[in-house]
Amino acid sequence: MPDFSGDKYVVIPSLRKLRETDDKVKALEKKIKSLKDLRTEQMEEAFLLMEKETIQSITLDDKLFFRKVTKIFGWKKEEKVEAEKWLKENGFADLFQETVNAKTLSSELKRSVEEDGTELPDELFHKIVQNRIGINKA
Repeated sequence: MPDFSGDKYVVIPSLRKLRETDDKVKALEKKIKSLKDLRTEQMEEAFLLMEKETIQSITLDDKLFFRKVTKIFGWKKEEKVEAEKWLKENGFADLFQETVNAKTLSSELKRSVEEDGTELPDELFHKIVQNRIGINKA
């Protein structure tokens, strides 16, 4: 149930401007994604042509274009437990560190402060209050 305890007509112009800017940002983000996809396709095509012509690098105007191969390895999501076990048994145990997820830490500390009255030491933890406006389709 909306809260209309104040004069909504005072706020509406500001929200309209915010909505307009938000729509522009979303449109630009969509355009950027499309351009990045196109760039990826063009890179793949150029790489294959340069490889076929045995060209490692070429300067065009003021830009140096060069072929590079990047290899990325990672475990398959559904095999994470077995992959971690294999890594630990095969000399990669030093890659594993005890970590705490930042969002999990934040939500647990928030719950503890709000529900249990826990007082966090200021010298160890920061508290950031962000004032934002949520925007969803109505």
